[in-house]
Amino acid sequence: MPGEASSPRKTGMSNLLFDLPESLSPKMKWLRQHGLILRKLENGQWECALDAENFGRGETDEDACVDFCLKTKLAHWSAENI
Repeated sequence: MPGEASSPRKTGMSNLLFDLPESLSPKMKWLRQHGLILRKLENGQWECALDAENFGRGETDEDACVDFCLKTKLAHWSAENI
């Protein structure tokens, strides 16, 4: 109607030109491939874990991944992509 403010139409990403396939970084692919979870703990440390018994911790997310690899003998994500 004339005089009414029109609200902008909400569009999701799928309504744009075309959908893009998911593009993960090598690190995220590695985490997903091995079923690992990377998270920041309440104490400020990072944890890379498969389950409650298989985990690595460190000051950074990378330190946690390296610690996990050393403990479990899993190849690090950067070594798997060489």
